[in-house]
Amino acid sequence: PNSKNLLRTPDSRLRQKFGNSFVADYYLSDEVKAGIEEAVAAAPWWLPVQGADWRHPEGPGSNLEGRENHPVVHVSWNDAVAFCTWAGKRLPTEAEWEMACRDGKQDRLFPWGNKWMPRDQFFGNIWTGKFPQEDTGEDGYAG
Repeated sequence: PNSKNLLRTPDSRLRQKFGNSFVADYYLSDEVKAGIEEAVAAAPWWLPVQGADWRHPEGPGSNLEGRENHPVVHVSWNDAVAFCTWAGKRLPTEAEWEMACRDGKQDRLFPWGNKWMPRDQFFGNIWTGKFPQEDTGEDGYAG
């Protein structure tokens, strides 16, 4: 598919078509890495893993045990819609999402203001260190 259509296609449809989802190589075992036959040349650390989904973050053999406080990953649009239907809710529109992300403040670069690190404090999770080899965790989150 061309990139314009790819952006409009819910992830689960792509995963169902291709059977994979992308995972950063540093989370994968040598065994899983050995089974990967193709990757994105411009991002060799970002690997397509067969069977990776929200229940199996690193593909078959991985699970959610011990990750109760981790953010969910590999959630497709269809997964999100199914959850909303179960909860009696709906996904926000793009305009609602943008308003919520900016906390209603349209003239700011970031939700917390115009400086990335006011008072030399991190207000967002960002890779700190040499990408993708090392994340120093200076922002309080490593990986």
